[in-house]
Amino acid sequence: MDIGVILLFWFLALLAFTSKDLKGLLYLFFCSMSFGSFAVIPPELTGGLSLTATPIVAVLIIFRALYTIEGRSFFVNCHAIKPLNWLFYFWVVAVLVTMFAPRLFINDVLIIPVRDTPFMKAEFLQPSAQNFSQITYLTISVFTVFAFSFLLQQPENRLLALKGIFWGGVAVIFTGFLDLASQYASIDFLLSPFRNATYTLLTDAQVLGSKRITGLMPEASSFGALSIAFLSTTYFLKSTYFQSSFKPFVYVNIGLLLLMVWLSTSSAAYVALGVFGLLVLFEIFWRAAVSTKSRLYQSSVLPDVIAIFLIIIGLLLLYLIAPKVFDPLYELFDIMVFKKSESDSYMERNFWTEVSWQALIDSWGIGVGAGGTRASNGVVALISNVGIIGAIFYFGFVFKTFMSQANSIFGESIISAFRWSLLPSFVTWILVGVTPDFGLYVAFLYGLVYGLSTKH
Repeated sequence: MDIGVILLFWFLALLAFTSKDLKGLLYLFFCSMSFGSFAVIPPELTGGLSLTATPIVAVLIIFRALYTIEGRSFFVNCHAIKPLNWLFYFWVVAVLVTMFAPRLFINDVLIIPVRDTPFMKAEFLQPSAQNFSQITYLTISVFTVFAFSFLLQQPENRLLALKGIFWGGVAVIFTGFLDLASQYASIDFLLSPFRNATYTLLTDAQVLGSKRITGLMPEASSFGALSIAFLSTTYFLKSTYFQSSFKPFVYVNIGLLLLMVWLSTSSAAYVALGVFGLLVLFEIFWRAAVSTKSRLYQSSVLPDVIAIFLIIIGLLLLYLIAPKVFDPLYELFDIMVFKKSESDSYMERNFWTEVSWQALIDSWGIGVGAGGTRASNGVVALISNVGIIGAIFYFGFVFKTFMSQANSIFGESIISAFRWSLLPSFVTWILVGVTPDFGLYVAFLYGLVYGLSTKH
């Protein structure tokens, strides 16, 4: 059964790669993100390394970008293209630090290995296989930004990508409901072939007697982070789905993704969900303020205001009629957010972050290399792995990308949506990020913004 689904993936990947347009690759790219526990090459053939589907699809997209002379020229000149040059220099620094730091500081700096270790146990820095695997993943993410920056300059590819986001959200919902159904029906034979990764899979964890929904991701926090990413992007990009007949499906997608975030019972996802709610309100006020100045936002505020008003009224009526309905929600939120600091996992993750921060200090700000240490905070993971110089280049790139200006009215709406939708994902990265890799979903968003930028 395992080899069957692996062969099916490779068949779909090669079929999409050889097709005339990017539709297949883009749809597979987004849908594969829901299969984070699925190793598409048997781990026994890779020395235990779990190569999941999305990085493989990303590599195929990179090769599609390199297929043309223009694409190869674009990649060669990335070091001179603003703001991509900041990302290029970040990658160069990350590679150099990863090559030399583990040997320079061997047995001198305490770190938390990326591989599984005993509870709250630090070790001395050593060159390891994790250095190679993590810099490889980071390289794929960086080059995916370059690939999308080139490919998404074409309007037809951008439209395909927007549809791909929708279907990626459908995949999150589908795998989430499959995992939910596994509590009530014997369908493990359907799920187990997609859970063949060698790293620890926390797919049976419970809270308050209920299973934490993980979909086909390694754990609830990664499923919650993926759900909030698709929820945020789908919501803020909803105005770009032009066909009025398609809009109801988009709103259904948003509602079900919201449910997936809640079912994940991930404290980081809950915090990000609160940030998302605030951003929704701020964005509505912002659209109302600029609607008189830009025809792009005219008559786009009223439906959202009505929907939010009806939701609030409905919740208030439910609370007045049956207040005890909300008791399980209060208890769950209290345990997963307010009492989170009392859990062993919280203490252990704080320990990871403290040790990784000290590793940065002990390495004189150079860093210990990608895969050198694990933190439970994306910012600390990035700085401790690639050093202060690498972090300056990365956050400089993020700032310049955030301030990009569009080259069309359509582009203005997408870049605006990017600014709003990136923040909830950034929150989950800060709260649970363990490596310097910013991830392929964010890599797509960066590439999309450059494809719409005025500075080509």
